Amino acid sequence: MSTHHHKHHHRHSIWYRMRRWVRHNKGLAAGSAVIVAVVAVGAGTVLYRSYQSQSQMHVTAGNAVDMKGGYRTRTWDGKEYQYNAQITNILYAELDSEGKLEAEATYGGKAKAETLTLFIMDKKNQKINVLTLDGETVAQMHQYDSTGKDMGVSEGVLKDAYSYGDGGEVSCENLVNAVETLLGDITINEYVVANRSSKIEIHALADGLMAYMGEFADLMQKDPNMAVQEEQIMRDNLQTSITRNKYQSLAETMDQTSEGIMDYYQLQGERRSSGTAEMFYPDEQQLEQMIINLFYEEV
Repeated sequence: MSTHHHKHHHRHSIWYRMRRWVRHNKGLAAGSAVIVAVVAVGAGTVLYRSYQSQSQMHVTAGNAVDMKGGYRTRTWDGKEYQYNAQITNILYAELDSEGKLEAEATYGGKAKAETLTLFIMDKKNQKINVLTLDGETVAQMHQYDSTGKDMGVSEGVLKDAYSYGDGGEVSCENLVNAVETLLGDITINEYVVANRSSKIEIHALADGLMAYMGEFADLMQKDPNMAVQEEQIMRDNLQTSITRNKYQSLAETMDQTSEGIMDYYQLQGERRSSGTAEMFYPDEQQLEQMIINLFYEEV
């Protein structure tokens, strides 16, 4: 039996590998199929163009310099660590609601984020780490009044960060910021937010895509409208920061990390009841150690 790996044997192999990755991990990571679907549909829309003109794909919004992700260092246990700049973090959140996701003029009282999963795509170590976060985790977040006035940052639980906003971009950003702050001011590069009903739609879309991913670029040349229709399904059912000009670089990031292993992490801590509310307080020591392990490297 041959043990050769034709990693870059032909141009569609990236899709074959992503499909295999999803098949292996779909049951394990909430949102992995959703995220791959977003990237797949999008990358399909631009993939064949990049073969005709490689140069135009080199500058994407995803490559913008993020000074927050600059030269951050952290000291832990007497050693100095530097932020791993080759990491792409994608936050997937699932809401406890149904129907179309739309922003409203009145803030507050929106859906709560039941499931929070952070996909940590580490190009340097060629692996994906998956961190699941309890919605009841105590964290710092912005609160707004009903007109959208920012009332400043105060303590709350992660699942409420979305509900304090407009049910649109403000809610998504508030959730992202709360998770970034909780994890020691890391940078979350992208977010994907779905609800119960939309998750079913997107999973169906992901399954459909997986069936012909390998031929996606060829199909696109014959019928460019195909991906446009699928993109519309996603726009109606998802809230995401992943725009068209980021699809290509994200697909490449996935390809560079999906060959490796996938490890799962969860915060340790203690649950406390406060009236009817349940609150989860992370263990500070373990949290700090995890931040170092997942996002930093020894200098």
